[in-house]
Amino acid sequence: RGERRTGLWEGRLSEAYALLDREVNAGAGAVRGLVRALVPRPFQTARGGLVASASSVDSFGAITLSLPYDATQTAAVLVHETRHQQLNALLSMVRLVQAPEDVPGGPQARRLYYAPWRSDPRPVLGLLHGLFAFSGVAQFWRTHRGHVSGTEAQRADFEFAVLREQLQEAVTALG
Repeated sequence: RGERRTGLWEGRLSEAYALLDREVNAGAGAVRGLVRALVPRPFQTARGGLVASASSVDSFGAITLSLPYDATQTAAVLVHETRHQQLNALLSMVRLVQAPEDVPGGPQARRLYYAPWRSDPRPVLGLLHGLFAFSGVAQFWRTHRGHVSGTEAQRADFEFAVLREQLQEAVTALG
């Protein structure tokens, strides 16, 4: 059973990297350059498009994810988590967001923002992370739809349209 699961992961990742190499070369380079360790999450294969994934500033180069249901979803998740890694690297060098303690009124003055992809309000840094990560995924789907046909093209059109709307809502929330 363990060998079968390992084979599933290897196949899914190999196909996802090949897809990224074919369709979004720069995106593939970023994923290959930044993702150094993949930690499988103990969840079943994704159903209905849901994949549990995460990365952390404390473990740069590592991501954890549940097994996506196909290579395209795997590629999208890798792009998403790589974008978080890229932003974390930038934030380690440049301050992009004013810290709550710098705001008149202190940490209790911290403002929360609506993030369409989450059920909880986010601080500005959380919203910035979502905007950066999902803009990369939207770009992936926009590019992918030009390389596929049939139901896969419909899927890519749908994913791109949803993310475009969510990104517009999030940007508006910042205004």
